[in-house]
Amino acid sequence: MKLAIVHDFLLSYGGAERVIEQVHEIFPTAPIFTLRYNAKKMHHKMDGWDIRSSFVDNIPIVKDKGHTLAMNLYPLAIESFDFKEYDIVLSFSSTFAHGIITQPKTTHICYYHTPARFLWDYHFSYLKEKGWENGFKAPYAKKFLHKLRIWDYLAAQRPDVCFANSNTIKDRVSKFYRRESDTIYPGVEVDNYNPTKKHQDYYVTVCRLTKPKRVELAIEASTKLQLPLHVIGTGEELENLKAIAGPTIKFCGFLNDKEVADELASAKALLWPNIDDFGLVPVEAMASGTPVVAYNMGGATETVVHGKTGVLFNDQTVDGLIEGIQELDKILPNPDAKVIRAHAEQFSKIAFQKNIKAIVDKEYQKLNAKNAK
Repeated sequence: MKLAIVHDFLLSYGGAERVIEQVHEIFPTAPIFTLRYNAKKMHHKMDGWDIRSSFVDNIPIVKDKGHTLAMNLYPLAIESFDFKEYDIVLSFSSTFAHGIITQPKTTHICYYHTPARFLWDYHFSYLKEKGWENGFKAPYAKKFLHKLRIWDYLAAQRPDVCFANSNTIKDRVSKFYRRESDTIYPGVEVDNYNPTKKHQDYYVTVCRLTKPKRVELAIEASTKLQLPLHVIGTGEELENLKAIAGPTIKFCGFLNDKEVADELASAKALLWPNIDDFGLVPVEAMASGTPVVAYNMGGATETVVHGKTGVLFNDQTVDGLIEGIQELDKILPNPDAKVIRAHAEQFSKIAFQKNIKAIVDKEYQKLNAKNAK
């Protein structure tokens, strides 16, 4: 069986990239096609892999200016990859990867992390963030995004089989793309996280420091309550977040996996105020025996059990998060680390890899039967 893997971008290291690592363990010889790749930004975790980036990666101005200038090139670039020699192509998509073109003899399996958020559920906030709501750029930007939405919908009709990383994403795939999909939860290396440490008084949040992650809520709530908070991660919002942080906030920057595991195991709780597609970090925290205070939307609603492994708060504001932190103290004053850990084990890497391998084997058998006719 000849198999290829497709991923949107390899430009930052987060949950989606951890999924690619786990898939690469199953299929170590499979090439990985991606629009853009930066080994340094990936912390050299994929050095030595067969990674094939698109022509966009060779345009100097794109490297300097980022996604905005290249946005109109990405559909063309993802369609430029030739998969005629492959039996199976596994795409992992949150923007463009699902738009690859495959031949009838090739089965395209798409695993959705999410439909493109900036085109669909984040469309209006994206326009506001870019300053494209009004002004002379507005009509051009809106027209371009309208055309890109048409391409994105048509691209979503190309996969032969669709899967989603949570029921939340399954609903979005159905809503925006009118495609049916089954849910396969991403895997967490639960054996790397152990509830062996005594919980300290600080809270922690771990993520890319970008606007959608809503880290400012964790910072402002902790500052208001004068609670120690460790912020782990890097990103474009770092300086803005530092500007609003009080004296109890500690910015840890990028930490390696062991350092993150130590932080999670020692923390009193993980603060998770954003809407995530699935959210590996809350599962990692629970695998460490640490409860989670999460906003009651998105993937956290499928992983965090209110009153057992943490608290789900309903108002995505500073006051809402404060209420969640205070509720955790009331209903889980002495969290049972073993119970929390046991719940997290159902989201293991082994279970994910087993499911992915079974899907590929099933589709390959079907393809062989079809080609034999």
